[in-house]
This record gives sequence, C-alpha cells and structure tokens, in this order.
Amino acid sequence: MKFKRFSINVDYHRANREKVPDFTPCLDAYLLDKAAQAYPRKAVIICPGGGYTFTSKREGEAVATRFLEAGIQAFVLWYSVAPAVFPVSLMELATAVRFVRSRAEEWGIDPNEIAVLGFSAGGHLAATLATMWQMDFLNDFLDSEKEEIRPDYSILCYPVITSGKYTHAGSIENLVNGLDDDFIDFVSLENRVSPFTPPTFIWSTWTDHTVPIENTLYYIDALYENGVSCEAHVYHKGGHGLSVANEETGTNKTEISPVVSEWTTLCINWLNSF
Repeated sequence: MKFKRFSINVDYHRANREKVPDFTPCLDAYLLDKAAQAYPRKAVIICPGGGYTFTSKREGEAVATRFLEAGIQAFVLWYSVAPAVFPVSLMELATAVRFVRSRAEEWGIDPNEIAVLGFSAGGHLAATLATMWQMDFLNDFLDSEKEEIRPDYSILCYPVITSGKYTHAGSIENLVNGLDDDFIDFVSLENRVSPFTPPTFIWSTWTDHTVPIENTLYYIDALYENGVSCEAHVYHKGGHGLSVANEETGTNKTEISPVVSEWTTLCINWLNSF
C-alpha cells in the first residue's frame, strides 16, 4: 500500500467565496500497487463528518483501510469547514473527484467507478455532490465539464440530509451562515434528488438522537420517487458517529457494535454488484 497526500486547489473567488485562513484542503490517497491484483479498480472518496465544524479522524483512515482490503482504491478528503460556507466544501469534493478521475490510468482506477462516501455532515457533502454535479452553477464555478465531477455511486452513513423539521441544526447553520435564507432550502437534499443522482447505499440507526432517522427516510423516499437505485439499512440500535463501529474507532461501548460494523461488508458487496 502506498500513501500520498495531495493539496486540493480551488479558485473560490469564482463563487465569490474566500479560502479558510491557515487551512489547505487535502486528499489522502491509500493506493494498492497496480501489480497487486487485477485492474482497473473501483475508487471511493471518503468525507469524514463533524457538523461542518471539524473533520473526524475516526471516519478517515480506518474506513479507507476497509475498502483498500477489498481491493478498492481509497481516498480521504479533508475539506473546509466553518467559517467556510456553501459551496466551498462542495467545490473541494468535486475537485477531488475530477483529480482522481484524471489520474485513473496511473492509479489503475476505472474512471466510471468512483464513489463518494460521507458520514453525518460529510454525508451531506457527499449527497450534495450526488444531487448537484450536473447543475450549471457548480460547473461554472469550477470551469469543469459535468462528467469530470460526476460521482458514479454515493455511500451515505447516518447522513445529514434535510434542513427542515428534522434537521441537524448545527450542520446546516454552519453551512449557510450569513447567506440568504434561500440557501437553507437549497441544501435540503431530499428536494434536490433527480434521475441524475447516482445509485446510493445509505444506512443509519433507529436510535440516532443526533441526526434523526427522518433524514435517511426522506432521502430514500426521494430516491424511490426519482427511480434511483438504492440499498438501505436501518439498524435497530446504535448512536451517532459509529464510523466502522469496532474497537479501532469506538471510544466506548456505545460506539462498538458487531451488527453495525457489518455495514462495510454489505457496502462493498453492493459496490461489487455493479
């Protein structure tokens, strides 16, 4: 396995936004050698959660390792958070997808097999790209072609989705702080799903009291209404921020669940079914 770190360079001024002082977004690459197994491989770009206030290390390398062990090239995006506001982090994720796709041949990746994966607010970020990659505003900001930034799959783990009644208020407030009220509805992603949204794997827990289960249920319903393929799992017990739900990432017994930890196996099987 090779580890590399790349800076993600974005022209924020095209969106009338500023770079977060003293922070440069970066992409950590966990790469299997091209000679190790058959190529080309799938790839997954992971967005840790943290309420758009920080990015959780517990939802980074440990997750990447799971996918790497399954023969999937893995990346972790450390994106901008508050005081950054929409669409700064979205531009960074889209740029990361474009970057990985541009290096696909070098890294033995199928350029049409790139997934975005996110936890909590990172799930909101991944779902934002999944629902907005084809929109003109984003491609204008990035000076990109739509197919360059297109995610082929999305994987959403206890995601923040809605800005309505069942929102995680802190995430949405950080994301749109100081912007016009219209942005609050715009980033309510159950309203942005379309037939352009890629196949989706989504999971959450019934007893998540931080990001209510309605976030996941609303998104599943929107996917169904738009004819988008989806595999969904709702676990009967478990708190928020479980990551891979084992001793590697769990700091107490509420963050360790042998049942929930199987989500990575289910997700990898789902990816490999395409």
